[in-house]
Amino acid sequence: MDFSGTFFTASYQSHIFIKVEGWAIQNNSLFFKDFVDKMVATGFKDFIVDLENCRGMDSTFMGTLLYIINQVKVSSNSPITLVNTKEVHRELLQNLGIIHILDIRMQNIALPNNKMQKISLDTSFCAKRHIELVKKAHECLVELNDKNKEEFRDFLEILNQELE
Repeated sequence: MDFSGTFFTASYQSHIFIKVEGWAIQNNSLFFKDFVDKMVATGFKDFIVDLENCRGMDSTFMGTLLYIINQVKVSSNSPITLVNTKEVHRELLQNLGIIHILDIRMQNIALPNNKMQKISLDTSFCAKRHIELVKKAHECLVELNDKNKEEFRDFLEILNQELE
């Protein structure tokens, strides 16, 4: 089974649109976070993530969304809006308890007709940075609720050992 995923982006006024094609998982979460960090550094604080063609998400990607929210949040509103979500996405978000933290639009929403560009992947991938992000993402999930604390306790211990 192919677990690859690609992100495409476009900007419109003060918004950054990100379209997920394929899987939003650990393998591409660092690139996603790095892209959002660059956009925040240039002044963007409103991200619309289109999940229409997203085949699935893992806990690292969902924890990365939570991590970004915690870093970027400037008001009571979430800086990330998920659009074109499917029932499978909502179930995953519900299972980890983050569905109420994100701004989720259930109805189908068409993105503006801007030319989407593929987010280029940094080929100088650093294993340590990747493990650090996976750890931070899961720490955010653990801080959210006790169920996640129980679920990810052993996994976080393994990540801590890898970073030593």
